[in-house]
Amino acid sequence: MFGRIRAVIKATTLELVSEPLFFLLTISAVGVLTIASYLHVHQFGEPSRMARDVGLSSVLIFGTVFAVFSAIRVFRREIESGTLQMALSRPISRELFFLSKTAGAFLACIVFFVIVFSSTITTVVGAEVGKIHTETAMSAASHGHCRHDIMPETLWFVSLGVDACTVVLPLVFGAVLNRFARFRFTTTAFAVALVVSVSGCFYNIHLALVEFGDAVSFIPAYVKRILPVGVLLLAPVAVFLSAAAALSVKFKDNAVASFSGLIFLLFLPALGNYYQTQALHRGGDLPWSYVVWSFAAALPFAVAFLLMGVFLMRSKDVG
Repeated sequence: MFGRIRAVIKATTLELVSEPLFFLLTISAVGVLTIASYLHVHQFGEPSRMARDVGLSSVLIFGTVFAVFSAIRVFRREIESGTLQMALSRPISRELFFLSKTAGAFLACIVFFVIVFSSTITTVVGAEVGKIHTETAMSAASHGHCRHDIMPETLWFVSLGVDACTVVLPLVFGAVLNRFARFRFTTTAFAVALVVSVSGCFYNIHLALVEFGDAVSFIPAYVKRILPVGVLLLAPVAVFLSAAAALSVKFKDNAVASFSGLIFLLFLPALGNYYQTQALHRGGDLPWSYVVWSFAAALPFAVAFLLMGVFLMRSKDVG
Protein backbone atom coordinates (compact mmCIF):
# COMPACT_ATOMS: atom_id res chain seq x y z
CA MET A 1 0.00 0.00 0.00
CA PHE A 2 2.72 2.47 0.96
CA GLY A 3 4.58 1.62 -2.23
CA ARG A 4 1.55 2.54 -4.34
CA ILE A 5 1.06 5.79 -2.43
CA ARG A 6 4.72 6.67 -2.89
CA ALA A 7 4.45 5.91 -6.61
CA VAL A 8 1.45 8.25 -7.01
CA ILE A 9 3.22 11.05 -5.09
CA LYS A 10 6.38 10.66 -7.16
CA ALA A 11 4.51 10.53 -10.46
CA THR A 12 2.50 13.64 -9.56
CA THR A 13 5.58 15.63 -8.57
CA LEU A 14 7.43 14.67 -11.76
CA GLU A 15 4.33 15.46 -13.79
CA LEU A 16 4.18 18.99 -12.39
CA VAL A 17 7.89 19.79 -12.71
CA SER A 18 7.65 18.76 -16.34
CA GLU A 19 4.99 21.41 -17.05
CA PRO A 20 6.28 24.55 -18.84
CA LEU A 21 3.80 26.77 -16.98
CA PHE A 22 5.24 25.94 -13.58
CA PHE A 23 8.83 26.37 -14.72
CA LEU A 24 7.84 29.75 -16.16
CA LEU A 25 6.32 30.73 -12.80
CA THR A 26 9.53 29.70 -11.02
CA ILE A 27 11.98 31.62 -13.19
CA SER A 28 9.58 34.58 -13.26
CA ALA A 29 9.66 34.71 -9.45
CA VAL A 30 13.48 34.64 -9.47
CA GLY A 31 13.60 37.22 -12.27
CA VAL A 32 11.26 39.62 -10.45
CA LEU A 33 13.32 39.22 -7.28
CA THR A 34 16.58 39.98 -9.07
CA ILE A 35 15.36 42.98 -11.05
CA ALA A 36 13.36 44.58 -8.23
CA SER A 37 16.22 44.22 -5.74
CA TYR A 38 18.89 45.48 -8.11
CA LEU A 39 16.99 48.55 -9.28
CA HIS A 40 15.79 49.70 -5.88
CA VAL A 41 16.75 53.17 -4.67
CA HIS A 42 15.35 53.43 -1.16
CA GLN A 43 16.82 51.07 1.41
CA PHE A 44 14.36 51.83 4.22
CA GLY A 45 17.14 51.76 6.79
CA GLU A 46 18.32 48.28 5.74
CA PRO A 47 20.19 47.49 2.51
CA SER A 48 18.70 44.01 2.26
CA ARG A 49 15.11 44.88 3.19
CA MET A 50 13.93 45.32 -0.39
CA ALA A 51 15.55 42.03 -1.47
CA ARG A 52 14.05 40.21 1.50
CA ASP A 53 10.54 41.63 1.10
CA VAL A 54 10.40 41.08 -2.65
CA GLY A 55 11.71 37.52 -2.28
CA LEU A 56 9.20 36.56 0.39
CA SER A 57 6.40 38.26 -1.54
CA SER A 58 7.38 36.20 -4.58
CA VAL A 59 7.23 33.03 -2.50
CA LEU A 60 3.71 33.88 -1.32
CA ILE A 61 2.19 35.24 -4.54
CA PHE A 62 3.87 33.01 -7.12
CA GLY A 63 3.66 30.07 -4.70
CA THR A 64 -0.10 30.51 -4.34
CA VAL A 65 -0.54 30.65 -8.13
CA PHE A 66 1.74 27.62 -8.45
CA ALA A 67 -0.32 25.69 -5.88
CA VAL A 68 -3.72 26.51 -7.37
CA PHE A 69 -2.82 25.75 -10.96
CA SER A 70 -0.88 22.61 -10.03
CA ALA A 71 -4.01 21.24 -8.34
CA ILE A 72 -6.10 22.16 -11.37
CA ARG A 73 -3.58 20.58 -13.70
CA VAL A 74 -3.27 17.36 -11.72
CA PHE A 75 -6.95 16.59 -11.18
CA ARG A 76 -8.64 18.17 -14.19
CA ARG A 77 -6.30 16.44 -16.63
CA GLU A 78 -6.95 13.09 -14.97
CA ILE A 79 -10.70 13.62 -15.17
CA GLU A 80 -10.97 15.16 -18.64
CA SER A 81 -8.56 12.72 -20.28
CA GLY A 82 -10.35 9.71 -18.84
CA THR A 83 -7.24 8.37 -17.10
CA LEU A 84 -8.87 8.77 -13.68
CA GLN A 85 -10.95 5.65 -14.23
CA MET A 86 -7.84 3.65 -15.13
CA ALA A 87 -5.94 5.02 -12.14
CA LEU A 88 -8.75 4.10 -9.75
CA SER A 89 -8.93 0.58 -11.16
CA ARG A 90 -5.61 -0.13 -9.48
CA PRO A 91 -5.54 -1.40 -5.88
CA ILE A 92 -5.70 2.05 -4.25
CA SER A 93 -8.77 3.67 -2.76
CA ARG A 94 -10.21 6.91 -4.06
CA GLU A 95 -9.45 8.62 -0.76
CA LEU A 96 -5.77 7.65 -0.78
CA PHE A 97 -5.51 8.52 -4.47
CA PHE A 98 -6.80 12.04 -3.85
CA LEU A 99 -4.56 12.59 -0.82
CA SER A 100 -1.50 11.17 -2.63
CA LYS A 101 -2.04 13.43 -5.65
CA THR A 102 -2.40 16.44 -3.36
CA ALA A 103 0.77 15.47 -1.47
CA GLY A 104 2.65 15.18 -4.76
CA ALA A 105 1.46 18.66 -5.77
CA PHE A 106 2.59 20.05 -2.41
CA LEU A 107 6.00 18.43 -2.87
CA ALA A 108 6.31 20.27 -6.20
CA CYS A 109 5.43 23.49 -4.34
CA ILE A 110 8.28 22.78 -1.92
CA VAL A 111 10.68 22.47 -4.87
CA PHE A 112 9.46 25.87 -6.04
CA PHE A 113 9.92 27.25 -2.51
CA VAL A 114 13.50 26.00 -2.23
CA ILE A 115 14.49 27.58 -5.56
CA VAL A 116 12.94 30.99 -4.88
CA PHE A 117 13.95 31.12 -1.21
CA SER A 118 17.56 30.21 -2.05
CA SER A 119 17.60 33.04 -4.59
CA THR A 120 16.18 35.35 -1.93
CA ILE A 121 19.07 34.51 0.42
CA THR A 122 21.53 35.06 -2.42
CA THR A 123 20.09 38.50 -3.15
CA VAL A 124 19.95 39.46 0.54
CA VAL A 125 23.66 38.63 0.89
CA GLY A 126 24.35 40.65 -2.25
CA ALA A 127 22.55 43.68 -0.83
CA GLU A 128 24.55 43.54 2.40
CA VAL A 129 27.86 43.18 0.54
CA GLY A 130 26.81 45.98 -1.82
CA LYS A 131 26.42 48.22 1.22
CA ILE A 132 29.98 47.38 2.28
CA HIS A 133 31.28 48.22 -1.21
CA THR A 134 29.44 51.55 -1.18
CA GLU A 135 30.64 52.51 2.30
CA THR A 136 34.23 51.59 1.40
CA ALA A 137 34.10 53.62 -1.81
CA MET A 138 32.60 56.63 -0.01
CA SER A 139 35.20 56.42 2.74
CA ALA A 140 38.01 56.30 0.20
CA ALA A 141 36.56 59.26 -1.68
CA SER A 142 36.24 61.32 1.51
CA HIS A 143 39.94 60.81 2.17
CA GLY A 144 40.89 61.83 -1.34
CA HIS A 145 41.63 58.31 -2.52
CA CYS A 146 40.17 56.91 -5.69
CA ARG A 147 40.24 53.15 -6.00
CA HIS A 148 39.06 51.78 -9.30
CA ASP A 149 38.57 48.30 -7.87
CA ILE A 150 35.92 49.54 -5.43
CA MET A 151 32.76 50.91 -6.99
CA PRO A 152 29.53 51.98 -5.26
CA GLU A 153 26.80 49.40 -5.89
CA THR A 154 23.46 48.50 -4.39
CA LEU A 155 23.83 44.78 -5.10
CA TRP A 156 26.96 42.63 -5.15
CA PHE A 157 27.57 41.55 -8.72
CA VAL A 158 28.39 37.99 -7.61
CA SER A 159 24.87 37.67 -6.24
CA LEU A 160 23.43 39.18 -9.40
CA GLY A 161 25.39 36.63 -11.42
CA VAL A 162 24.14 33.70 -9.32
CA ASP A 163 20.53 34.82 -9.70
CA ALA A 164 21.01 35.33 -13.42
CA CYS A 165 22.48 31.82 -13.71
CA THR A 166 19.38 30.44 -11.93
CA VAL A 167 17.32 31.84 -14.79
CA VAL A 168 19.65 31.29 -17.76
CA LEU A 169 21.47 28.00 -17.07
CA PRO A 170 18.28 25.89 -16.74
CA LEU A 171 17.18 27.13 -20.17
CA VAL A 172 20.59 26.37 -21.69
CA PHE A 173 21.06 22.93 -20.13
CA GLY A 174 17.44 22.01 -20.75
CA ALA A 175 17.74 22.88 -24.43
CA VAL A 176 21.12 21.15 -24.90
CA LEU A 177 20.14 17.93 -23.11
CA ASN A 178 16.81 17.85 -24.90
CA ARG A 179 18.53 18.24 -28.26
CA PHE A 180 21.36 15.76 -27.82
CA ALA A 181 20.20 13.35 -25.09
CA ARG A 182 16.43 13.55 -25.56
CA PHE A 183 15.90 14.58 -21.93
CA ARG A 184 12.59 16.30 -21.26
CA PHE A 185 13.30 20.03 -21.42
CA THR A 186 11.19 21.30 -18.51
CA THR A 187 12.10 18.51 -16.09
CA THR A 188 15.79 19.02 -16.79
CA ALA A 189 15.46 22.79 -16.47
CA PHE A 190 13.68 22.44 -13.12
CA ALA A 191 16.42 20.13 -11.81
CA VAL A 192 19.16 22.51 -12.99
CA ALA A 193 17.37 25.50 -11.42
CA LEU A 194 17.16 23.64 -8.10
CA VAL A 195 20.86 22.70 -8.15
CA VAL A 196 22.05 26.14 -9.30
CA SER A 197 19.93 28.09 -6.81
CA VAL A 198 20.91 26.01 -3.77
CA SER A 199 24.60 25.55 -4.62
CA GLY A 200 24.84 29.19 -5.75
CA CYS A 201 23.36 30.33 -2.46
CA PHE A 202 25.92 28.41 -0.39
CA TYR A 203 28.75 29.51 -2.70
CA ASN A 204 27.64 33.13 -2.42
CA ILE A 205 27.59 33.02 1.38
CA HIS A 206 30.95 31.24 1.51
CA LEU A 207 32.60 33.71 -0.87
CA ALA A 208 31.24 36.69 1.05
CA LEU A 209 32.56 35.32 4.35
CA VAL A 210 35.98 34.56 2.84
CA GLU A 211 36.35 37.90 1.05
CA PHE A 212 34.91 40.26 3.65
CA GLY A 213 35.48 38.36 6.88
CA ASP A 214 34.15 40.02 10.01
CA ALA A 215 32.28 42.64 7.99
CA VAL A 216 29.66 40.04 7.02
CA SER A 217 30.03 37.60 9.89
CA PHE A 218 26.38 38.29 10.78
CA ILE A 219 25.13 36.64 7.56
CA PRO A 220 24.70 33.08 8.96
CA ALA A 221 22.67 34.52 11.83
CA TYR A 222 20.61 36.57 9.36
CA VAL A 223 19.86 33.45 7.33
CA LYS A 224 18.66 31.71 10.49
CA ARG A 225 16.38 34.67 11.21
CA ILE A 226 14.80 34.77 7.75
CA LEU A 227 14.28 30.98 7.54
CA PRO A 228 11.22 30.75 9.87
CA VAL A 229 9.58 33.68 8.05
CA GLY A 230 9.99 31.86 4.75
CA VAL A 231 8.82 28.48 6.07
CA LEU A 232 5.73 30.14 7.55
CA LEU A 233 4.57 31.05 4.02
CA LEU A 234 4.11 27.36 3.23
CA ALA A 235 1.05 27.30 5.51
CA PRO A 236 -1.23 29.50 3.35
CA VAL A 237 0.14 27.83 0.21
CA ALA A 238 -0.92 24.45 1.64
CA VAL A 239 -4.41 25.79 2.42
CA PHE A 240 -4.93 27.18 -1.09
CA LEU A 241 -3.58 23.98 -2.62
CA SER A 242 -6.00 21.86 -0.58
CA ALA A 243 -8.91 24.10 -1.56
CA ALA A 244 -8.03 24.03 -5.26
CA ALA A 245 -7.53 20.26 -5.19
CA ALA A 246 -10.96 19.71 -3.65
CA LEU A 247 -12.67 22.09 -6.07
CA SER A 248 -10.91 20.53 -9.07
CA VAL A 249 -12.64 17.22 -8.45
CA LYS A 250 -16.03 18.87 -9.01
CA PHE A 251 -15.63 21.98 -11.14
CA LYS A 252 -14.05 23.08 -14.41
CA ASP A 253 -10.77 25.00 -14.65
CA ASN A 254 -12.25 28.51 -14.80
CA ALA A 255 -14.61 27.85 -11.91
CA VAL A 256 -11.79 26.45 -9.76
CA ALA A 257 -9.61 29.49 -10.49
CA SER A 258 -12.50 31.83 -9.65
CA PHE A 259 -13.38 30.04 -6.42
CA SER A 260 -9.69 29.96 -5.44
CA GLY A 261 -9.47 33.72 -6.02
CA LEU A 262 -12.53 34.22 -3.83
CA ILE A 263 -11.01 32.07 -1.08
CA PHE A 264 -7.80 34.11 -1.35
CA LEU A 265 -9.78 37.35 -0.87
CA LEU A 266 -11.67 35.89 2.09
CA PHE A 267 -8.40 34.81 3.74
CA LEU A 268 -6.61 38.05 2.84
CA PRO A 269 -7.10 39.68 6.28
CA ALA A 270 -5.58 36.61 7.93
CA LEU A 271 -2.57 36.48 5.59
CA GLY A 272 -0.89 39.20 7.65
CA ASN A 273 -0.35 36.55 10.32
CA TYR A 274 1.74 34.54 7.84
CA TYR A 275 3.53 37.30 5.95
CA GLN A 276 5.79 38.36 8.81
CA THR A 277 8.56 40.34 7.07
CA GLN A 278 8.06 43.21 9.51
CA ALA A 279 9.25 40.92 12.32
CA LEU A 280 12.76 41.06 10.78
CA HIS A 281 12.89 44.85 10.67
CA ARG A 282 16.05 46.26 12.28
CA GLY A 283 17.39 43.03 13.69
CA GLY A 284 14.15 41.44 14.86
CA ASP A 285 13.33 37.76 14.51
CA LEU A 286 10.37 35.39 14.45
CA PRO A 287 10.27 32.61 17.06
CA TRP A 288 9.82 29.08 15.75
CA SER A 289 7.03 28.67 18.31
CA TYR A 290 5.04 31.29 16.36
CA VAL A 291 5.59 29.27 13.18
CA VAL A 292 4.34 26.09 14.87
CA TRP A 293 1.22 27.74 16.27
CA SER A 294 0.47 29.46 12.96
CA PHE A 295 0.71 26.14 11.14
CA ALA A 296 -1.61 24.68 13.77
CA ALA A 297 -4.10 27.50 13.10
CA ALA A 298 -4.01 26.83 9.33
CA LEU A 299 -4.25 23.04 9.74
CA PRO A 300 -8.04 22.86 10.36
CA PHE A 301 -8.72 24.76 7.13
CA ALA A 302 -6.41 22.52 5.11
CA VAL A 303 -7.94 19.40 6.68
CA ALA A 304 -11.48 20.67 6.01
CA PHE A 305 -10.69 21.22 2.32
CA LEU A 306 -9.02 17.82 2.10
CA LEU A 307 -12.04 16.13 3.66
CA MET A 308 -14.26 17.95 1.18
CA GLY A 309 -12.04 16.68 -1.64
CA VAL A 310 -12.19 13.12 -0.29
CA PHE A 311 -15.99 13.31 -0.15
CA LEU A 312 -16.22 14.69 -3.71
CA MET A 313 -13.79 12.07 -4.99
CA ARG A 314 -15.73 9.27 -3.30
CA SER A 315 -18.99 10.40 -4.95
CA LYS A 316 -17.36 11.20 -8.31
CA ASP A 317 -18.82 9.39 -11.28
CA VAL A 318 -15.81 8.34 -13.38
CA GLY A 319 -17.79 6.31 -15.91
